[in-house]
Amino acid sequence: MNKKGEGFSINNTLDLEALRIELVTGEVVELRGTFQELNIYCNLFSEGVSGNLIFNDTLNVTNNGPILGGEKVFVRWKSPMYSEFSEMLFKVQKVSERVPTANQSTVVRLELLSSDLFDALGISLSRGFNNQYSKAVKLYWESVDFFKPIFTDESQGIYTFVLPHSRNPIDNINWVANRARTPDGLPFVFFEDLEGFNFASWSKMLSQKSQVKLFHQPQRTLETPEKEFRNIQAVEFGNNSRDASLFSVLGLTGTQEQVYDPLTKSLVVMNKEFQEWVDVAPRLDKGAIINQALPASSVQFLLMKPDNSQSTIFFRDALNYAMQNACMTAMTPGDNRMRVGSIAYIDQISPQIQNGSGMINERFINGNYMVTGLKHTLRPNDYRLYWKLAKESYFKEVKSNG
Repeated sequence: MNKKGEGFSINNTLDLEALRIELVTGEVVELRGTFQELNIYCNLFSEGVSGNLIFNDTLNVTNNGPILGGEKVFVRWKSPMYSEFSEMLFKVQKVSERVPTANQSTVVRLELLSSDLFDALGISLSRGFNNQYSKAVKLYWESVDFFKPIFTDESQGIYTFVLPHSRNPIDNINWVANRARTPDGLPFVFFEDLEGFNFASWSKMLSQKSQVKLFHQPQRTLETPEKEFRNIQAVEFGNNSRDASLFSVLGLTGTQEQVYDPLTKSLVVMNKEFQEWVDVAPRLDKGAIINQALPASSVQFLLMKPDNSQSTIFFRDALNYAMQNACMTAMTPGDNRMRVGSIAYIDQISPQIQNGSGMINERFINGNYMVTGLKHTLRPNDYRLYWKLAKESYFKEVKSNG
């Protein structure tokens, strides 16, 4: 990071070094002077980075190029708070909108996919493995020779399996992610961020320390450029999914799993409860989710799989549900270093009347949140970051009144 305050201010949030499109003819068109907005979307639950680019087509490159799909779009940018630039290579998925303007020009919107994701959708590659799922994914990725690297966490067990040519490489790795598990039984997730693709374990992600602290405080309390850089300018709280009836309907209060093994022709019956997941899984904060509402209410009939991957279904469902315990969308000045899957600490002042002796912080909203989504919005001389934040626990335990 630069010296505190160097380059960054609330009115100086973007250094844009390059924004260009390479047409099928090989011609490169610089767009920094004509673009209106570039959005870059990263999501923990989406396998690839996507985006859209809106620009004033003064040279009519949409028709003269022409832009048909597959053209390369390159962007290199950073926040003035840092010295290091980020880069992203996209390919045009389609021209989604053309709007004529009063000066006989056209405003064009292009839908973008990361270059590797775009290429992978047209690739067919089959490989067989006798290995850990995590190591097999890395070997498979390297055999395709993608532009970006893949980062993998270690999975449990060694298995014999085939990734068929009937699925593209992204679908094949998603298939593996749905079967892999850690020694504590937690599942994996596959996603792309600005640096590369990730085959990541939930166990490791939930065990991280917070990388940044976000403030939601009045402007007058922001003593340093760092606080101004991290201050939430707008926030919207998502729906709270902790509804007892839905919790029961989904079978997460507790479920009986009847697992049939076709090799031994036997039926194994196991009872699983939400508290079992709470006890096993790492937590972002100390205050665990406790649900005392309803007893076990569902029965699931499952087929025993050679890798025992059916055993992760309950934990995966419990995790997906618990991560909606508290959700919010926040907007801050742009930060090209932030990555999905990282942890942010929220420091919010309580809405209660302050006593004047010092700021009183919110007890339950504050705490560690996982960054599940990021939208980088670049406009001429403006860079904003929209955060999707979620948590599965509380900073302080919520106690029952009854």
